[in-house]
Amino acid sequence: MSDLPHTPLDSEVEAREAAVQRILELRSHLGFLLYTAKDTQRSCARYEVENQYLQDYVGTLMTTAGINKAT
Repeated sequence: MSDLPHTPLDSEVEAREAAVQRILELRSHLGFLLYTAKDTQRSCARYEVENQYLQDYVGTLMTTAGINKAT
């Protein structure tokens, strides 16, 4: 055995660089997915508010018109 430090082979360096590149790609993709999920949550919250407003509006119209809800 020699006392020289181990130097990585070209194939080891290439494999490591490829792994780092893949990790960076996955990180970028994960960031996009997180942004999309947050954007979808904001849209959902906005639609819930709009839906509640419309339900209240229709309920008021029905009460004003004297229409009873069927139960």
